[in-house]
Amino acid sequence: MAHLLDFVPNHMGIEGPENAWWWDVLENGPSSPYAHFFDIEWTPVKPELLNKVLLPLLEDTYGAVLERGDLQLAVASGTVVLKYHTNIFPINPRQLPRILNLNLDLLRAELKDDPSLREFLSILTGFGALTTDFQPDAGKDRRTPA
Repeated sequence: MAHLLDFVPNHMGIEGPENAWWWDVLENGPSSPYAHFFDIEWTPVKPELLNKVLLPLLEDTYGAVLERGDLQLAVASGTVVLKYHTNIFPINPRQLPRILNLNLDLLRAELKDDPSLREFLSILTGFGALTTDFQPDAGKDRRTPA
């Protein structure tokens, strides 16, 4: 055989939320109801990579990209995302407290008794209570995205 062509659709694009299943897996990891549809090694040899998806897209080392400010947090369609040039990726909601707690003391001092601060703190508490366990509904068809 002179040529081998791979037509398996495992080389999908990794950009944006157009593929709802893939976006959900990026956002929720192995607790996504769609995680089992993708060939992802959730328990690799390196323990620090447990339950993580690595995407080979940085143009330089992580430290250099971070120092240049190429990785930016933003809000898109009401959710916190990571922007890298034209690419956007979801942030796991269970990790949002790590982001939202930054400078929380300054925010509390500035807003004091503002109702917006109470609402923000309530939301922050809710994110902190999210579980990683996923129990699919027995009657829900998992072949199509919600």
